[in-house]
Amino acid sequence: MQYLDKAEVLIEALTYIQRFNRKIIVVKYGGSAMLDEELQKNVIKDVTFLKLVGFKPIIVHGGGKEISKWVKSRNGAEIHRRTSCDGRRDHGNCRDGTEQG
Repeated sequence: MQYLDKAEVLIEALTYIQRFNRKIIVVKYGGSAMLDEELQKNVIKDVTFLKLVGFKPIIVHGGGKEISKWVKSRNGAEIHRRTSCDGRRDHGNCRDGTEQG
């Protein structure tokens, strides 16, 4: 990723960083992310970044259905989910610019 690309991502993320500063963030972790070493490293980098910008990340393995049910009970309040690209998680946009769920 080039420096300008990184700057654009950080500028876009700034609103969320300010909004969720000092909030608990639940990260559901499992599936293909646990089997792929590169994805494992990326999850750790992402969680480290969340901590460094002031979030309080909690990593949860398993219980995906219960977590989803809890999110629905809160009407999705303050919940942002990553989208999936080719079976892998992505920060919102796939490489080709399309969003998939």
